[in-house]
Amino acid sequence: MQSAAIEERRNVCARGRHRVKIFSWLMVVACVAALPAVRAQETPPLQFVAEYLREFSAIDHIRLAEERELQAPHQNMLATCLDSGNRYRLEITEQMARMRGMRLPPPSQTLPGRLVELYGRKLSLYNEVVSECTALKEGANANVSSLEVMAAVSRYNAKVDAIDHSLFATSTQAFSTLLNTTPGSRNTPRRLGITLAEKQGLLRQVQLEFGAELDDDQQTYLVNAATVIRDAVRAHKASDE
Repeated sequence: MQSAAIEERRNVCARGRHRVKIFSWLMVVACVAALPAVRAQETPPLQFVAEYLREFSAIDHIRLAEERELQAPHQNMLATCLDSGNRYRLEITEQMARMRGMRLPPPSQTLPGRLVELYGRKLSLYNEVVSECTALKEGANANVSSLEVMAAVSRYNAKVDAIDHSLFATSTQAFSTLLNTTPGSRNTPRRLGITLAEKQGLLRQVQLEFGAELDDDQQTYLVNAATVIRDAVRAHKASDE
């Protein structure tokens, strides 16, 4: 009787250990299966940098279009203020949405959030610009002078420029996402984590997006950021170069 009870307890313990092993094995499988899903959420560095450059270029194109409109004869400056302000607002809103979907690995994991923050500050400024120009339009004697419009816009130019300077300051970190995670030798810079074909494609994108602005002696901060990335990409060998 006693031996039977002892045997039964052994069987119970054996079954318990078996269940624990199965549970542990299932947990390992679940964790391993989750790894690709976590990594799948990370944005490839090349995709991130390409989008970063595209966004800076889009803002610069709106600026260039605004300058052309303001230089045109008999231009309605109030209309230009409203049209440009709304173009900026739409583009920045879309850029914030795209950056919120970006996921970078350490040590650059905070960069998309930093860009969203700076974009948000710029969006607030353009909301104010559009509000001021709208107020001028609605309260107008039909003639609002160009000086009044320029005064309304110029109050925000320095603030926008300060944000663009902060955006320019992110260019080095944006480039660093392209570097191979394996350090180079003591006298050799790290290689890029992209292929030669991808490197050449990125350089073509910079040229297409910014064009003659890259040769301007007085580049805006956003164009200067693109120049920094272009020069750094040129200075580093590709992973297969």
